[in-house]
Amino acid sequence: MRIIIDGDACPSKTAIKSLAQKNHIPVHVYVDSSHVFTDDYFEIHIISQGKDAVDMAIANSIKKSDILITQDYGLASITMLKCSAVVNPVGYEYTLDNIDQLLMQRHINQKNRRAGKRGTYIKKRTSNDETKLIDLLETLIKANHLGD
Repeated sequence: MRIIIDGDACPSKTAIKSLAQKNHIPVHVYVDSSHVFTDDYFEIHIISQGKDAVDMAIANSIKKSDILITQDYGLASITMLKCSAVVNPVGYEYTLDNIDQLLMQRHINQKNRRAGKRGTYIKKRTSNDETKLIDLLETLIKANHLGD
């Protein structure tokens, strides 16, 4: 089992690192070359810049027992059947039951932005979001270890 992080937009790296170290789980962080990121525990994969380059690198390297953390609905949709679980940094899991609605809402929002309409206000992340993420990851890790 590994934890894979879409590193372009995952604010909980410190909490994830602590949980991963406690459970002896390797963590792989994928970022494009415009980001500078170092860590003594994470294995960092620097991918050349390009549209969806990081997403494709993640999709190509994901394994069945992996847990992916991403905010990207498109990446979630193409990897959710290839790995153990895909979770959002605010602490919910992408599932077959919710991914279609999320992708449709993204499509509608993109159309509205192109038409010049203002988007909705995105709420700031809270400490409760981080707690939900870590709780979900602990549950998934336990379930994954039981399946070993």
